[in-house]
Amino acid sequence: MPTNFPEPLPCPFCGKVNPRIFQSGGYWKIKCEGCKAALVGFILRADAILTWNRRPEPTLDDIVEMANQIAVNLVPLNAGEIDTIIEALYTLQDDYKTAKTPLTEEATLARKLETYKRKKEK
Repeated sequence: MPTNFPEPLPCPFCGKVNPRIFQSGGYWKIKCEGCKAALVGFILRADAILTWNRRPEPTLDDIVEMANQIAVNLVPLNAGEIDTIIEALYTLQDDYKTAKTPLTEEATLARKLETYKRKKEK
């Protein structure tokens, strides 16, 4: 196997690492053993992994919705994911402050997320 072969990222849905990559019926498949998310029907192994690794950029609405869900403890995330969302919310708030239109909802969510993160770390 070539050494520059792409490695799969953790599951985009549950975060479990090392999804199962296998061939069945002549096609490559990749499946999360945690939540059972799967991609099927690839002729090349690399195509299956590259497709699995593709992640869309979140929109402002996605970030705010994610933050709302996390703030009410609906979505368990690790500390790194929480930090990324907090940073995005503060960046959005800073961008809007510059435009003299504060995003108070986003700042409140960022504070809630920081509290949530501290609770998870205990």
